[in-house]
Amino acid sequence: MEAGQWLQENQITTKDSDIMERFPIVTYYSGSKKRWITPYTNNVTDIVEYARYNDIEFLVVDTMDFLTYRPALAYLLENTPKNMKLVKEWGNDK
Repeated sequence: MEAGQWLQENQITTKDSDIMERFPIVTYYSGSKKRWITPYTNNVTDIVEYARYNDIEFLVVDTMDFLTYRPALAYLLENTPKNMKLVKEWGNDK
């Protein structure tokens, strides 16, 4: 929720922004009407190819998804791939 509100408040997204995430909460609060589900794979190359093919603007990486369901991708929480830009990071209160 916080990420979606931040995207909208800072005018980073519009109703036509393509956001890819595990759960629709960020898209909903950002004001965008275009939501994509992150492919369920442990291969970051597959995720990046899918995002590029569909012109995804934002990939939401969350700890619940990457630590719990896809631990092979947990390194992305600490290391942004060279071909991507970290827009904003929030702490995890766990």
